[in-house]
Amino acid sequence: MKQQQGATMIIVLVVLLLIAVAGTVALRSGVFGMRLSTNTQAGNLLINNNDSALTKFESMDKSEVEANFAQGGMYNFLLNPANATKEMVFCYNAKDANTFAYSKAAVINEGNTPDRVGNFCTTDKASSGRNAVITQVHMRRNTADDRVAEGYTVSSSVPTIENRINLSLSSISVMPTFTNSTITPEQINGCLQKTAFEDEATTQTNAKCLQALGVAYEVQSVDFESGNAVKVQ
Repeated sequence: MKQQQGATMIIVLVVLLLIAVAGTVALRSGVFGMRLSTNTQAGNLLINNNDSALTKFESMDKSEVEANFAQGGMYNFLLNPANATKEMVFCYNAKDANTFAYSKAAVINEGNTPDRVGNFCTTDKASSGRNAVITQVHMRRNTADDRVAEGYTVSSSVPTIENRINLSLSSISVMPTFTNSTITPEQINGCLQKTAFEDEATTQTNAKCLQALGVAYEVQSVDFESGNAVKVQ
């Protein structure tokens, strides 16, 4: 009788042990699945913010394009030979209709030196109602492709001057909360004041800086051409 009770007790203990192991495996699997889902959602959110920023920039209407080529406009600034190598930077705000206004631009000079630093994104400047994401758009002129051509409109013999500018755009979205707790806002802000474009003169880009800190980010780049035809009076 005692042998049967002992055998029964062993069986019960084995069953309980198996249940405990199965529960631990299920818990770990659930945590892993939750982390995977969270990472996927974060990545999608970063990509969507980049898409939103670049789409807004590329969707400027005729009057906005004309204003950009006029005195005090961002295209006019970049077409100035003295500014040919400079980079304009905008902290994107989906709720601001004038988020790409020249007055709101920061500038990165040759040598990766920031200027108008108050206009760069910081960790407390969200790009939309979802406060987790910061999106910043960098713009640089492709000087080899620009042209100012004199000609005529297609529909009439009115002489015109056609302004054209070719740009490289780079949008970077950052999620500061997805990082090591030892990383400070000042470190992330410092990365956002670096160039987005890598070339022989670049010591470090914003993306490489954020990667070194372990901050979640996503970059999307595109080449863009804008132009308008102005009638010669």
